[in-house]
Amino acid sequence: MTDDSPDDKTLAVESKVAEEDAPFLAVIGHELRTPLGAMMTAADLLAETSLTERQRGYLKTLKQAAEGSLMLAELLLAVGRRGPAGVREEMAPFEPAAVIGSVVDLFRPLAGHKGLELAAELPAATHRRVSGRPKTLRQAVTALLDNAVKYSDRGTIALTADLAGDGGGTADLVVTIRDGGPGIAGSERARVFEAFQRGTGADGISSGYGLGLWITAKLAEAAGGSLALDDDVDAGASFRLHFPVEIVDAGDAETDVDAELPVVPDTAPLAERHGLSGARFLVVDDNALGRRLIAACLDGFGATYRMAGSGREALEALRMERFDAVLMDIRMPDMSGVDVAKHIATMPAPPPVIGLSADVPEPGSPAADETLFAAFIAKPFQPAALHETLTKVLARADV
Repeated sequence: MTDDSPDDKTLAVESKVAEEDAPFLAVIGHELRTPLGAMMTAADLLAETSLTERQRGYLKTLKQAAEGSLMLAELLLAVGRRGPAGVREEMAPFEPAAVIGSVVDLFRPLAGHKGLELAAELPAATHRRVSGRPKTLRQAVTALLDNAVKYSDRGTIALTADLAGDGGGTADLVVTIRDGGPGIAGSERARVFEAFQRGTGADGISSGYGLGLWITAKLAEAAGGSLALDDDVDAGASFRLHFPVEIVDAGDAETDVDAELPVVPDTAPLAERHGLSGARFLVVDDNALGRRLIAACLDGFGATYRMAGSGREALEALRMERFDAVLMDIRMPDMSGVDVAKHIATMPAPPPVIGLSADVPEPGSPAADETLFAAFIAKPFQPAALHETLTKVLARADV
């Protein structure tokens, strides 16, 4: 019998995830992205219609929920493809209070439904402009709050955040989430961050799949931080997330958490955006929902279109009719978007092809070939971004 250390056992479990379950996680993550992306695009289209303030509030919550779910789907995909240690986001500027506050707002309705109070303390320091990994932070806080709400039946869930540093350079963003649940039994505390280990509360009840805290801890590590379970807690559970950031602006900040939520410029309603009226597009996507969403956008732009559900249908349509541009999904079962683009390139006076995919093409890959694709649009997209790309592509084609 061997005497494996806890670290050896953890590595063995992580190896199991990477080797046996990674393909499954990648497939689940990929399949979730399409409907979640469709929800976000549909929410953008709905925002263009006449809504009451209450309806806009509901819509904001719906979109935040879809965004949070989409990020978790992206996480599953990344873990499945590169392993838990390979998830690393590029640095970007953000305000910690805005990111954390948006997640808190997302969970307020659920907490209220259970009769819980969700309190968040976001002092002035957290409103400073920093550089770090906001998506990773959002994913980690989302997972921790989800656990806190799930395991709490009464009382208060308290979130506190602060920046520990000298006001310049590197700082430590510390986020503590304390719930009012049954707590974590002493025998379970040592392995709470291991994969496939479902924690048992002090009341003896287990739930979940045992991946949430493990993935969250790996996210923190990938960002250069850490996740720990506090010991000095009388009741419930308290998790402390350490997240390194670089101070960008230490000046005065706004006190409204929602004031700095990221907003994509959208200068006019769909019906008032010009430049595409009369243009005709071929929309190629094997997913019917994806085709309908693009069609809804094109209707709003005043453009006309024909839809094809496969690469072969697209080539047949191109032989019968002229289009100003082709909007084409990269991943299709019968013929990939790259293969279809290669056929189009051999046609006389081929129309520009715009690639659509949830995966950003790697430099040097066929999908990034500028001789095949005039532009690339990442899913999910906002209608304004689609309009801007189409306008630019058609302008270049007219030169």
